[in-house]
Amino acid sequence: MPQHTSAVLLTDGAGQPIPQYLDTADKTDSPQGTFKPLTKNQPVQLAGISIPGGLPVDIQGAELSVGSVVVENVQSKTQEVTFHDAVTSADEGTPFTVGAYKTLTVEIYGSATARTVTFFAVSASGIKRPLQGINLETLAFASSTTGIGEIWSFDITGLESVYVEISSISGGNLTVKGRAVA
Repeated sequence: MPQHTSAVLLTDGAGQPIPQYLDTADKTDSPQGTFKPLTKNQPVQLAGISIPGGLPVDIQGAELSVGSVVVENVQSKTQEVTFHDAVTSADEGTPFTVGAYKTLTVEIYGSATARTVTFFAVSASGIKRPLQGINLETLAFASSTTGIGEIWSFDITGLESVYVEISSISGGNLTVKGRAVA
């Protein structure tokens, strides 16, 4: 059951409460604790679980609404990924560690006159397997392509890592870059 506290709630200039937490270690305002502003760098305690350093949130993009609280411009975490940068020979490429990312969009471009690009994933077992993706122009599913100027999309939820391997290349260079979204 929640305890009552005589600590004063923090408010903005218009008298409206601001996001805050009750610091039970600081007994300055009441025996139950002191209200402090909730910031990215403050430790947060949820149902007895302490998260040191606070909860980082990227604020850019859409709108999030929970009850009467509205936070505007919230965006999912993204990361730029470079698998190959203007390579001229076959190469496994730089692997991408998936972590908490869920989707991956990859673009293949360059001056190569012929090429074969193969998509691979590694799961918990550590085994490298072909990864099916969808070509966003043709809507075709495949785990490899000989095309250029293409954009591919992948569901990478729960995987350990992703490789985009250039199996063969001739007549120029090839770049394979992408963006992962959490």
